[in-house]
Amino acid sequence: MIHALVLGAGLAVPVMAASQSTSPEEYQKRYEEKISKDWLKKADWSLDLEASLARAKKEGKPVFAYFTRSYAP
Repeated sequence: MIHALVLGAGLAVPVMAASQSTSPEEYQKRYEEKISKDWLKKADWSLDLEASLARAKKEGKPVFAYFTRSYAP
């Protein structure tokens, strides 16, 4: 697996190239391990980008967007 961090315009974007032989079960296991981390539980995360952008605009706050497909089969 290749890991990289792409920097540009003030953004840090993690980039990963997954092995073609990774099973859906392994992806599910990795996903469950990641979402069980304390730092993820402490924030009010949203899966709706449009709603998040509207809320940020209303509250005058920046948006931290984390896009990934590393666990998609």
